[in-house]
Amino acid sequence: MLQPRNSGYSFTYAVVSIIPRNLLSAVTGFIVRLRLPGFLSRFSVGIFAKAFSLNLDEAEFPMDRYETIEDLFTRRLKPGLRPFSASLGAPADGTFTYSAPIDKGTALQVKASPYSVQELVFGKGQAADSFAPAWAMTFYLAPHNYHRVHSPVSGTLKRVQYIPGDLWPVNEAFVHLVPQLFVKNERLVFTIALDGGGLVYAVMVGALNVGRMTTPFLSDFSTNLVGKRTPVSWDMATPVTKGTELGTFMLGSTVVLIFDRPASDRFRFVQIAKKQPIMVGHPITVL
Repeated sequence: MLQPRNSGYSFTYAVVSIIPRNLLSAVTGFIVRLRLPGFLSRFSVGIFAKAFSLNLDEAEFPMDRYETIEDLFTRRLKPGLRPFSASLGAPADGTFTYSAPIDKGTALQVKASPYSVQELVFGKGQAADSFAPAWAMTFYLAPHNYHRVHSPVSGTLKRVQYIPGDLWPVNEAFVHLVPQLFVKNERLVFTIALDGGGLVYAVMVGALNVGRMTTPFLSDFSTNLVGKRTPVSWDMATPVTKGTELGTFMLGSTVVLIFDRPASDRFRFVQIAKKQPIMVGHPITVL
C-alpha cells in the first residue's frame, strides 16, 4: 500500500484505517437525520450550511424549510437550473477529475494507480463475458456540492446493482493513499442502454460518512444498512432521459461513468489534462 506523504497524512491515515468506517458512517447518518425542536433545528442546519459554504441561492426552498441537516444536504435545485443541453451531460456537480480510454480493462484512480473496471461495475469475482469497456470518466463531489446524481444520457435503465464494501474517504489525499479505493468502497451501479445500442454504467461510489446512498427507483432501499450488506441487483426496463435523477449521496463522494465500445463510438470524447469544475448537465464530450 502507498505510504502517506507527510506526518499530517500519516496521522489521518492511521486513524481512519483503524476506525469502524461503516459503523461510523451509519451513526453519522442517524445524527444528521435527527429532527430537533424548532430553534435547535434552525441552529444546527444554519451551522452546517455555514461550515460547508453551501450555495443556498440554488436550493429549491429557503433554508428554514429544511428540518434536518440531511434534508439540507440532499436539497434539490430550483427547477430548470441545470438543463441538459448536450447529448451527454455531467451527472453531478463537482470536479471533473478524469477522462481517458480504458486500457486492458483498467482505468486510473490517480496516476500510476489502476483499478479493474469490471470489478468496479460488477463486483469482485463477478464476470461478464460481453463486457467491453472503452472509456472512463470520474467526478468528485465535495461536501459543499449539490448531491443528487442524474443520468448523463437518455435511454433505458436496465439494472440497478448494490455492491457492499468499505467506506474509505474519497478526497484527493485518500485517493492517492489507498490503491483500488473505488473498487473497495461500496457502490450503486446503474446500467443504462442507449437507444440504438451501447451501454453506459453510472457508478455511485460511497465514502466515509456517505454510508447511505438512495435511489428513487427503489423507494425502500438505502445502502450501508446494519445487518443488510449483501450484494443485490434489480432488473429494470425503465425509460430515462438526460437529467433523470438516479440517486442521492449523503455527503461528498464520487461518480464514475463507464462507456462500453458501442456507446463510446457514439460520442466525441476528449482526455482532460487537469481537474476542472463541472455542473450537472454541462457537456462532457468536447469541453
